[in-house]
Amino acid sequence: MSDTSDNLMDILKIISAIAKDSERDKLIESIKTAHSELLKSEADSRRIKSTELIKQMMKLDMAIQEFEITYSRVKNKERINKIEAIEDYIDDIKKRRRALSNEKRRLSYSLKA
Repeated sequence: MSDTSDNLMDILKIISAIAKDSERDKLIESIKTAHSELLKSEADSRRIKSTELIKQMMKLDMAIQEFEITYSRVKNKERINKIEAIEDYIDDIKKRRRALSNEKRRLSYSLKA
């Protein structure tokens, strides 16, 4: 009787272990799937941000160019050498543009990684 009891206990332990392994495998698979979705979402987010940065840089480029042309016309028409405040403003806008470019470059590198 004790042999049968021991065998039954062994069988129950094996069945319990199989059930735990199956649950663990399902959990691991679920974690892998969630991780994969997270990575995809992060990459999509970086792509969207990169696209928006490019759009911002294009708008800034156009605005800077238009502003510089207008400023140049005013300087020539009024025979003004330069206005420091406007020159500083243009320099600040160009710095902002460079900062956007650097941010976009960092995003591009992280997309490749």
